[in-house]
Amino acid sequence: MPPAWGRDAGIPVQRKTIAKSSTYVRSCAKPEIGGFGYGDGSDPRLPRSAAGCMSLIMCGERDSQEVKRGLKYLLDYPETKFDGEGESNYYYAHYY
Repeated sequence: MPPAWGRDAGIPVQRKTIAKSSTYVRSCAKPEIGGFGYGDGSDPRLPRSAAGCMSLIMCGERDSQEVKRGLKYLLDYPETKFDGEGESNYYYAHYY
């Protein structure tokens, strides 16, 4: 999870570490689709998009375009994929 959580827990975390983390997560965003993939350029999926949004929110970037597009991607996710079989890591995605 984001280093900002460590700072919130009283563990000293440099701001540049949080900035580097959010830069990486933002690099995984897929603006043309709206969700988040892996850093290797993979397509967005439910678990990665939920984790990407939550990570940026916890890094203090809740108003970023990546989060807004990511949340729209999650809200627009087809209901048919919520049957628990069409999506790998279905329950993991809901953790976020």
